[in-house]
Amino acid sequence: MPDLTNARKVYQTPELISTILGFLDPADYWRVLSLERSFFALAAGVIWRDVKYEVAQAALKSASPRAQLYVGSIRGITLTDSNSNLPKDEKSQLRCIKSLIDNFPHLLKARRITSTRLGSRKYDWSIHKEDDGLFGVDKTSQMVLRKPPRSRSSRTRGVDDSRMRIKRGIEVVIDTRKDDVGVDGELMIQRFAEGTINDQLKNKIVAYLLNTTRRDPDICGIVIEDLQMDIRELTRICSSINGQREQGRLKKLTCKNLRPFEYEELEHFCVRYSNSQPGLDGGEGEIRNGALEVLVLDHIMPICKLRLTHINRIISLINEHFPNLWYLEIPITILQPGGQNNTENGFINVNEIVIPDMGLNRMRNLEKVVINVFGNSYRGLDLRFPFPVEDVAQNLAALNAPELCRYEIRNRTSVFLGMDVSRKLNREVHKYQRLAPDGLIAFHAHDNPPSYDSIS
Repeated sequence: MPDLTNARKVYQTPELISTILGFLDPADYWRVLSLERSFFALAAGVIWRDVKYEVAQAALKSASPRAQLYVGSIRGITLTDSNSNLPKDEKSQLRCIKSLIDNFPHLLKARRITSTRLGSRKYDWSIHKEDDGLFGVDKTSQMVLRKPPRSRSSRTRGVDDSRMRIKRGIEVVIDTRKDDVGVDGELMIQRFAEGTINDQLKNKIVAYLLNTTRRDPDICGIVIEDLQMDIRELTRICSSINGQREQGRLKKLTCKNLRPFEYEELEHFCVRYSNSQPGLDGGEGEIRNGALEVLVLDHIMPICKLRLTHINRIISLINEHFPNLWYLEIPITILQPGGQNNTENGFINVNEIVIPDMGLNRMRNLEKVVINVFGNSYRGLDLRFPFPVEDVAQNLAALNAPELCRYEIRNRTSVFLGMDVSRKLNREVHKYQRLAPDGLIAFHAHDNPPSYDSIS
């Protein structure tokens, strides 16, 4: 055997090269694998195995033998939202996937990661090569509605490939603002006042979503950006879609312009939603009632009827009917019924907040909870409300969410709620979770209610 260089001896000793690479970050593999020129092909197979989309595209643009070796070494490609020339509509998605399969002969997997993650999906689409040689495609496309579509389905024709086995989902985004960007508050109030035009368009879109013969059969998410919606209409839409098993169940529901609703209406929505879909009674870790992962209920106008004193009942509702949530956003008002017409600035009495005696079912997937606080009082300009962080924290702790779950208070009022309320809320929730690892709440926060002096 001819004399070998030291680098070549290392390369030809699997135990040594494996040990060395085990100490390195994959991004630094090239520093070792490029030391021996005769092992260039091996190095390319390791370094170029998983690359970003722009790197793969750069290799395609060159016809050199080295670039062809790089292309043949690629097994996985990752796209991100920074690739702005790749829209999220279905036709563009399928064309992009088809081009990857055509151009990279040894491709095994690819995905497009989204930066706007509000659910369990970290990607808009993903593909992987299966044992039979076909590519399994799991994708969720966006269909932006500014008016009801004429055709029954938005399914793209002529792009599907026999090499693909497609699992298809459609996220309907209802945005009637057309080309308006950054709508200011005055214009939004004007549109709110022009209810007849808004309602005419809304009625047509609601009719489309309720019509089983017209709507897209693969709807898995609804995002309502600007149309003012009643929670009873939202209930009807969700029940209609979830009630047909072949269409799948909604995983994302966002309505940013709901009319103010009472607790009883929210309860009706939750019960109808979970009753309209088949549940799984499997073992631990499986979905107990619903597949909903994202729930956003919010108001554009500064009016809310869901009172902070209902927080314990709201938490129990969410826990019972939406145990698989990853993201939750709900509105809460700090005003009593009648608002500013009541005495003492119309604020609720924080001592009326009920603390749960025991924990609820564990919500293992929950990653973020946002509470939008409403309730302007016009009896003065310098108003303060002692936001009951401890009481709210104990209610949220009863959800038994993972320790990494984050909680946020968004102040939609002109009232001072306290300094760093969200930071304090996160600290208190995690404190109560540590105090009650078995789900039992050890003590009540309003044994020592907060005072106005404490937030001065």
